[in-house]
Amino acid sequence: MQTLGYTTKSEGKEIYRFPKDYPVEEVTRICRGYAKNSGDSIFLTLHRDNGTSITNVYHPNGTWNTIDSLDKELNYCILQLKRCDENRYHGFASLDELKHLGLKVESSRYENMYQSQIIKDSSAAPNADYCEILYRRFNVERPEDFKGHSMSIGDIVLMWQHKEHVEAYFCDMFGFEKLDIDFREHIKDTEKTLEAEPSKTNKVTRKGLKL
Repeated sequence: MQTLGYTTKSEGKEIYRFPKDYPVEEVTRICRGYAKNSGDSIFLTLHRDNGTSITNVYHPNGTWNTIDSLDKELNYCILQLKRCDENRYHGFASLDELKHLGLKVESSRYENMYQSQIIKDSSAAPNADYCEILYRRFNVERPEDFKGHSMSIGDIVLMWQHKEHVEAYFCDMFGFEKLDIDFREHIKDTEKTLEAEPSKTNKVTRKGLKL
């Protein structure tokens, strides 16, 4: 498995980017020193050629821990309908409404509005549970660089750890419905900041949050 290189981040901002032939001992020394001097935890990510990664987190007190994307990192992207006349009957329509109108969900009607990664907790919860977490995030805690509308009926959440197996979830009237449709054309080859996952999930309905 080939190594593509290293990146380091602190507080969600990239600090250094090292080439693949940079001595790992020197990378580690720099990260430990930065964490100690800055008082911030440093995320050192080793990128693999198969799209996965492994991250060492160096803390100011000298301790460190490892996050392996094979187990912890869950990639996701938010798809929303393109704003065009052809989608006027699809907008904010539930699966039942689409069926009643003789319409169907099609990949070509959507565009990728946001892509990132989330750190899965230790509960081994199914991916569908993380849709509810993202629903809250993209309604009341929207990232500053998210340019779409608040997540609502008709939006689609893609989740994957390996691009060969991508799960698609349709935001329906109540909850999310898994779709057997290939949306992989929308996945971008880009790195986003890992987002720390809350330990508990607030239950959500399409009309608002149930705290």
